[in-house]
Amino acid sequence: MKNNDSKAGVRKNSGSENKILKTIRIIKNVIFATILVFLVSVLIVTMFARISGQTPSFLGYTIFRVSSGSMKPTLQVGDVILTHSCDVSELQKGDIISYKGTKGEFEGKIVTHRVEQEPYVEGGETYLVTKGDNNPVADSPIRAEDVLGKMVVKLDLLASLYSFFVTPWGLLTILALIFLAFFNEVVVLVKSLMGINQTEKKDSVQDIIDRYAREQKENEILQKVNRQIEPDAQDVQQADAQESEPGEQLQDEEPSSQSSDPSGDEAVPEQTEAETED
Repeated sequence: MKNNDSKAGVRKNSGSENKILKTIRIIKNVIFATILVFLVSVLIVTMFARISGQTPSFLGYTIFRVSSGSMKPTLQVGDVILTHSCDVSELQKGDIISYKGTKGEFEGKIVTHRVEQEPYVEGGETYLVTKGDNNPVADSPIRAEDVLGKMVVKLDLLASLYSFFVTPWGLLTILALIFLAFFNEVVVLVKSLMGINQTEKKDSVQDIIDRYAREQKENEILQKVNRQIEPDAQDVQQADAQESEPGEQLQDEEPSSQSSDPSGDEAVPEQTEAETED
């Protein structure tokens, strides 16, 4: 009973461990799949945006990196900001926006400055005026259609990661993380491409326990069958012994009958000789 209880406890523990491992594996796969889908989506959107000459945007959100000190001390060089598309008519003085520069030194560049003058209409078009916090004068008026979005938040952590990942060591770290994250999937893909079948599979603790239990049951069944067969075999042997006894008696009697026949044959000639003498 104690052995059975211990085996049941081992099975229960191994079963719970397998469930935990399966759950962890499922969660890992879901997380990695989500990250992969997100990265692929961002890559596709970025490629199409670059091809069409637009600023990459995902669900209206765009990430920019500050490259000048015109917004100091609010934004430092290297800061990363997140912007979202907005309705220009709702912008107010003090909002920080990003827009496409079309005049002077800002032509062809993306500028992130603070709204100095709220939107106004002139000649049938809507304009607004911006100014860098660290600049002495305001910018030239910009059209509403050149506004890319309003700043939502400054991403300090992303700025630190960006500063690290743009370095050679950062790129190697990214590649190593991707490799480790999808190591199992890469191994399976390589084996499938090379035509290697994964026929060999190590038995788990649960498989070993189940196999041991099956063997024990088979042994018990064989023992029961043997116990049932032994009495039947003994009965058969006894019946064979009884049938063989009459045969042995017949073999013993046959020599006596054969020995009497010659004596009878010899007596006949003696009688014939006696008759001839008379």
